[in-house]
Amino acid sequence: MRTWLALPVLFVAAVLGLVSVPMLVLDHAVELYGAVFGAAVAIGFATSDEIAWRAEWQRNWLRWLYLAGLGAVGVSLDGVTLPAPVVAVVGLPSAAVLTVLVRRLQRTSCVRPYRL
Repeated sequence: MRTWLALPVLFVAAVLGLVSVPMLVLDHAVELYGAVFGAAVAIGFATSDEIAWRAEWQRNWLRWLYLAGLGAVGVSLDGVTLPAPVVAVVGLPSAAVLTVLVRRLQRTSCVRPYRL
């Protein structure tokens, strides 16, 4: 299940795409918020435990470095403004892809016991 890599990025794009719709009407730019990236990191953390890692070091290092990098990108991009049409063109299709992906994951995933 490699979708855990795409879920956080799709989440950020989808949220920004949905925010861009009223900004298009108001003719405003869309501002990036670090909190959206923080929520994406939480989604990545929640879904990365479902992966059947080949080695323990992968579970500890690859997972954490990817999520830490995503959080660092969020902190560095906090407050940056983007044109609403550009965000809408990227974000609205991402919302559709995210919806389809989550629907598929709901049908196929199973609950595993928590492990440290």
